[in-house]
Amino acid sequence: MVWKEGKKLKEKRVGPPVDEDWEQAVSFTHFLKKFYDTTLVLSASKCSTSSLILKEMFAVERAIFYKKKDASNPTLQKVAISMSTKFVKYWGCFGSVNKLIYVANVLDPRFKLQLLRKQHTIIETK
Repeated sequence: MVWKEGKKLKEKRVGPPVDEDWEQAVSFTHFLKKFYDTTLVLSASKCSTSSLILKEMFAVERAIFYKKKDASNPTLQKVAISMSTKFVKYWGCFGSVNKLIYVANVLDPRFKLQLLRKQHTIIETK
């Protein structure tokens, strides 16, 4: 089914993508870039990435949260809501994450306790 100006059409549109399709593709690309970047960072094989897991996890959670609240693109908003549900399913809440991830983050001289304090403050304000 094809949607056009709020009405559902019964026939499928055949042909090249229209401007609206390209706009959707661009918005999805910007949203999914964070996940791609996170995958690259955590897939590094020549350096330790255990201290980066927490930072990247918070960044992904934040990206999903903002898209979930953004009503300017309803299709992307639905995807973000679905992703949020899966994120909670796999990662759970802040307290249920493996404690070794926190230890690795604290032992990294770049982060120490800064990231944990910042995230704890954000969670308290929710």
